Amino acid sequence: MAYYVFGIIRGNGGENWPHAELNGKSYRVLPIETNQMAAVVADVNETSFDPSRKNARTHQKITSEAHTRETFLPMSFGTVLQEKKDVKKLLTTLRPQAEKMFPKLENRMEVGLRLTADETYLRELASRSPVLKNIKAKQQKKGQLHFGERLEAGEASAAFMKELHENIQQSFFKPLSKIADSVKSNDLMHEKMVMNASFLVHEENEEAFDEEVNRLHDEWKEKLSFTYTGPWPPFNFVDIQMKAGR
Repeated sequence: MAYYVFGIIRGNGGENWPHAELNGKSYRVLPIETNQMAAVVADVNETSFDPSRKNARTHQKITSEAHTRETFLPMSFGTVLQEKKDVKKLLTTLRPQAEKMFPKLENRMEVGLRLTADETYLRELASRSPVLKNIKAKQQKKGQLHFGERLEAGEASAAFMKELHENIQQSFFKPLSKIADSVKSNDLMHEKMVMNASFLVHEENEEAFDEEVNRLHDEWKEKLSFTYTGPWPPFNFVDIQMKAGR
């Protein structure tokens, strides 16, 4: 038997956990507790789990359940320990860091906001850029740019998008950061995405945060597509090393 570890929860974790469907099998979920801190685990008979959509959904399901019960520090997908004593050793090792994190994450949730620029909006902005207009005029005149000019065009496009990202992120980070406890900027997933951010929000401020996102949506909806997700356990705000064996 091995243990798939979903994360660490304050307290004893409670009872009656939903089963975890991993690799097409149903596994019992239970807390392994020591001194008012518990690891939420599934007792499994295998040690390798592909990050398939079904497995990822199960990981999200159990971590979300834990988050509704008590302050919870989620672990990354696929963390497996071989024996119960290894789980208890992990709890002992991480206790000092976890006890510092619990108060910071108590009654807080993570929400995500991704913004993608509309094609028409991008063309409109590009048409106002003297540098990009000059490059476009050269290309129309010559038909094909030489190597140095192509490099220049690539650098100009990158600079244009970087400035756009910074301007839009400032427009969103400034008002939302007044409500959120913390914000983290994540990697952009494609070239038209201009913001990918996670926010840590106290449950008392959830409604105010939603209202501010709605206000920004009304202001920017003709220019940007919004993907607003959550609430989730605070995956992006657990800043202690949660890897097995560390």
